[in-house]
Amino acid sequence: MAASDENAPKLDRRVVRTRKAIQAAFRNLVVRQGAEKITVSALAREADIDRKTFYLHYASLDELAEEQGHLVVDRITQVLVVGREPDGITVNLRTVVTELAAMFQEDPEFYRRVARELSVDSMVEALCEPVRQAIVESNPPAAELDQPGLDYLIRFFLAGTLAVFVHWFLNEPDTPIGAVVDHVQRTTGDSHLFHLTS
Repeated sequence: MAASDENAPKLDRRVVRTRKAIQAAFRNLVVRQGAEKITVSALAREADIDRKTFYLHYASLDELAEEQGHLVVDRITQVLVVGREPDGITVNLRTVVTELAAMFQEDPEFYRRVARELSVDSMVEALCEPVRQAIVESNPPAAELDQPGLDYLIRFFLAGTLAVFVHWFLNEPDTPIGAVVDHVQRTTGDSHLFHLTS
C-alpha cells in the first residue's frame, strides 16, 4: 500500500506535465494554422505523445478548445472587473487596458491569432455573463439593479473596451498603451469606462 502511495504523486506530476504539453501544443498550432485546422494527430505530434495519450486526457479536440477558451475568458474577466469601491464598482480604463496588454504580452502570437479570428461581438458574447457574475459577486447590491439595464451597460463597457484594445493590439502595438488611453480620455472626458453605484 505504501508503494502505491509513493507512486501517486509521480503519476499526478506526469498527468500535469502531459496536460501542459497538450495545452502548449494546442496554443502553438493555433498560432501556426488556426484552431479550425488542428487534428488530433497533429496535436499529438506537436506534444510528443500518441493519439491514445491525448484521449486519456481529453474526450475530443472540442473539449480541449473549450477548456482553453474558458481559461482565456476567466483571465480576461479578472482583468476587466477591477477597481472596486465601497459605493459601487468603478472600472478605470487605464488599469483595464494596461492589465490586458500585460496579459496579451505573455503569449502575443497566440492572442494575436485569437484577436484576428474572433469578432468583437463574439468576444462580448463570451465575456458578458462571466463579467456580470463577477460584478454581482463583488458587489451584491448589483443583483438588485435593473438586470436588462445592467446587461446593456456591461455590453457597452465590453464592446468599447475590447474594440479599442483589439485595434491597438493588432494595428498599433508600437504606440504606448498609455497614449491610447490618453486619446480616449480626452475624447470622452472621463477616466472611468464603467461606473456602477449601488
